[in-house]
Formats: sequence, structure tokens, C-alpha cells
Amino acid sequence: WTYCKSGYSDDSIFFTQQVNCLRGLFGETHDSFRIITLHQSFISHNVKITHESLTVLRSLQDVNTRSMPSMISRPRRSALFMPGDNPRAQQKATGLPADVIILDLEDAVSPANKEAARQQVQSTLEQTDYGQREVVVRVNRLETQNCKEDLKALASNPPDAILLPKVESADELFTATVTLNALGAPSDLALWAMIETPLGIQRIEEIVAATPRLACVVAGTADLASALRIPHSSAQLGLQYALSRLLLAARASHIDAIDGVFFKLHDSDGLRHSCETGRQLGFDGKTLIHPNQIETANTVFSPDPESISHARKVVEAWSELHAQKQGVLVVNDQLIEALHVRDAERLVELSAAIDAMDQDSQAR
Repeated sequence: WTYCKSGYSDDSIFFTQQVNCLRGLFGETHDSFRIITLHQSFISHNVKITHESLTVLRSLQDVNTRSMPSMISRPRRSALFMPGDNPRAQQKATGLPADVIILDLEDAVSPANKEAARQQVQSTLEQTDYGQREVVVRVNRLETQNCKEDLKALASNPPDAILLPKVESADELFTATVTLNALGAPSDLALWAMIETPLGIQRIEEIVAATPRLACVVAGTADLASALRIPHSSAQLGLQYALSRLLLAARASHIDAIDGVFFKLHDSDGLRHSCETGRQLGFDGKTLIHPNQIETANTVFSPDPESISHARKVVEAWSELHAQKQGVLVVNDQLIEALHVRDAERLVELSAAIDAMDQDSQAR
């Protein structure tokens, strides 16, 4: 750090110089004290920031201007957790029809096995072909040394996305984004945020707007129900407000939302009911803990054939309407407006992506 406090007669001048330098990296929209705090994060990741270090400065692009591709129509019906230290399970997943594979470095790995799991996940990312499936790695809590090592490893050997657990503030996503930028991670490496606490729900509107890297939020329903003291038998009713608020914020920021896990492995009726409830709330898919749950999640969260057929008619008729410069469109006795067309286009795109995903799974 080039600026030295002894070179300034007033603490406020020293503070201002730091802010002005770092604002060149992060833009004018972020709080000054947050910016200064981030410098400590850079030091802990061995990222040296100096006035002369132009290469480093240029790599730390403003988190507000870095663009991410839209992923709203990517299938995320089923997101299967896999222990990060289980190479056999990770290899088996190549033949499973899950839309998303989540390699877990957090809860599924004992503290003594964190480093071995990190190395195993790196090996899997390098050597295993999951086809069109989305590969996500859940890292450890952001404030831990294990997470620092996780991010360092994944920045140079990236999956499709990194899932941050127990996110409770926009600062966590902001810090993760700046850290990944500093470590040279590719711009299309997405972040997912797991919301598992009442504080995370309270701050969800800020969280979903924290970084353009954010592509998806995941409901941690087990931890959330426990924190809210909701009886197990009343979990779905008790969580409805929290989950609806999460979904509302996600849609306002045009990102996906995935429902929490269902723990009863042999209760197929309960699993279907849980998936249907999540679908009715508006979730795009469900996190899973066993391969036997994949088929049910894929079925429930797939658009039905009748809806797809109607969507295609809407898209085709809307195109013809514009070509003929007519003013009113009616399809199947329903008055169609622009919002219906946007929904139909998304559904047609999602259906095509699901078909491609299913064909890829069958080919394996």
C-alpha cells in the first residue's frame, strides 16, 4: 500500500486518499468504509495493492460494471449435492439426469478432510465431463481460512458457479466478487447464494442486488426452519412468508431460485408434495440429497406439454401480429399482451434447453 499515514498531517486526508484510490477500482456507488475494509481482504489473499501495480489494479474491475450473461432459462429443476471427498459418487454423477451437480466442500466434508476434498474437487473439475449439466461447488463460510483456499483453487480451475453458504449480507457477495476478480477468475464464473437464516431473509433485497455475478439463490430450508423454531410438521406453512420474500427478491433481480432439500429418502409421496409446493410458490427447481429424488424433481419442475404447446402458439401468433401490424391478439380465447409473450418465449426456450439436457443424459 503506497500511501503512508505518516505522510499526512490529518487522518481524514489519509482516509480520503485511500477512498479515492480504491474508488477507481470499485466505482462511486459503494460505502467508503466498506471499500477500506476490503483492503484487509486483499491482504489476507496475498493480493498486494500498490499505486504502481497497474496490472493488479486493472484486474480488479468494478463489480458494478462487470456483466454476466442471462441464465434465467437454464434448466435447474434438480440440483444434486455430492460430497466433495467422494470421487466414486462424483464419477457416478456423470450418468445421472440431474440438471445441476453441486460438489460440496462445506457440510458434507469433515474438518479434517477439507484439504483432501478440495484437491478431489479440483481433480474432478479437470478430468470429469458432465456434459450439459451445470457444475457448482459449495465452498466453506466466507470468513474461514478454508473458504479462502477454496476460492483460490476455484478461481484458476473454475466450475460453472460457486455456491456461498449461509449468506447474510450483500457485503459477503461483494467481497467474494472482488476477491475472485483479484484472483483472476473468469468473468463468467457465477455466484450462487444460499439463504439459511432469518437475517439472510431480512436482507434478501440487498443480497440479490450485490453483484452481477449472482445467478441463483438457494433456500436453506432446514436451517431456516430450525432458526425460526417451526415444528417439523408445519415447516411448509411456517416457511411460506420467508420463501415468498426470497422469490420476490430473486425475480426482481431476474435471477433463479431453488427450493431446499427433502430429507425423507423413502417418502416418495412426501417428496412429490414438497416439489409441487415449491413449484406453486414459483421455484425453478429443488436441491436434492439422493439420486432417487431426481426423477420426481425433474417431472414436477418441467413445463407440461399443454403449456409448451400454448407458449409456441403465442410466440408464433405474436410474430405474425407484428408482421401484419394488427393491434389485438387472441390465442385459445385468451387476450395476449406483451407480458404473456415474454413468459411464452421463456417457456419455449426453457423447454428446448430441457430437451437438450435430457438427450445428453440419455446419450450417457
